[in-house]
Amino acid sequence: ASTAKRQRADEEASLAQLVGTSAEEFFSTVWEVAPTLCNGAMQALPASVRADLPSFENMLSILQAASDPNVSSGVLVLKDQHPIEDFEGCSHAAAYLDGCSLVVNHAESASAGTAHLCRALRHDFPHAFGNLYLTPPAAQAVDAHADDRDVIVLQLEGCKHWTVYRDAPIPFPSRDEQVGKAGLPVPPSALADELAESYTLRAGDVLYVPRGFVHEARTEPDAPSLHAVNVAIEARGGHRSRRTRKYS
Repeated sequence: ASTAKRQRADEEASLAQLVGTSAEEFFSTVWEVAPTLCNGAMQALPASVRADLPSFENMLSILQAASDPNVSSGVLVLKDQHPIEDFEGCSHAAAYLDGCSLVVNHAESASAGTAHLCRALRHDFPHAFGNLYLTPPAAQAVDAHADDRDVIVLQLEGCKHWTVYRDAPIPFPSRDEQVGKAGLPVPPSALADELAESYTLRAGDVLYVPRGFVHEARTEPDAPSLHAVNVAIEARGGHRSRRTRKYS
């Protein structure tokens, strides 16, 4: 029994594998402090976990599963950074080929690999869920914005260029304080060149973006991108004191 238990543990994903350091070190030096790029970090995941993660090859089946009204997932179609509805009657594949980005919300309901990863992250976070972004070449799914949650980005396929701006305009924002969303503009000063940090994510890379940091991402001119965003949520309450108590 102990051997089987050890084998199951060896096949589990973990926060430490994704961020390239211990969970204790991550929470004490990085969490809600600074964006961090971990090149090739996904290679530390067990092979069985990597094999189950979303890919270009299985994306059609994930889109189909996410469109099932009986699951909590769903697909958002974006073009020129805005949701569109006039693709109704066409497939998601047709929308993508027309230059649209596809976002699968709560992809853990449509992808076994994403569900496994979210369950693993819940060992260290109160909650985690996953969104998938499939972006065509020379495209930007959404405008520059900040989130009310901390984001761990897994570059699954292709390449994407990210810009993260230091000095959050609203530190530790709540849901109605997310600049770049719901009519709340990003202050021009928050997009100053001297605040910009640039990251190029290639397949296997992981990027951590703290809550409140404005960010944007764009694909290369001749290549698409598929990335997963696994987010840890502690959106209720105030600021740094929200840090996971386990490591405080």
